[in-house]
Amino acid sequence: MGGIAGASANNDSQVALISNCINKGSVYYYWKDSNRSVGGIVGYQESGTILNCENVDDTIISFEIDAGKSKVIQPNMGQIVGHSQGDVIGSKSAGNVDTSGLAFQPGFIPGIGFFDQLKYAKAREIGKRG
Repeated sequence: MGGIAGASANNDSQVALISNCINKGSVYYYWKDSNRSVGGIVGYQESGTILNCENVDDTIISFEIDAGKSKVIQPNMGQIVGHSQGDVIGSKSAGNVDTSGLAFQPGFIPGIGFFDQLKYAKAREIGKRG
């Protein structure tokens, strides 16, 4: 989920390009199994380029979790893009990433192992790269 686009990817004949856009609104997100990436501009960038985009006016990306599944998630949250496998060029942000619904879980959980819900959910432009 994103303030401009939920996902961005190249196809057989065109390169995905999201450029010169501004998100001035808040993005509220409720985690689901099928999608755990959220960004101020793009949630999940499979490929392509995000060019000269802005997430402004102290936009807050909120995150709410299903309490029954909160121990197994590792969301990707960023001010510009939640999960990027493409290029992010010349973009800037003045927003925040609200991680108050997440927790650092340093212990070992059977079947899951060690995990940190905050690993890719920081107050930065890109939550997870690659």
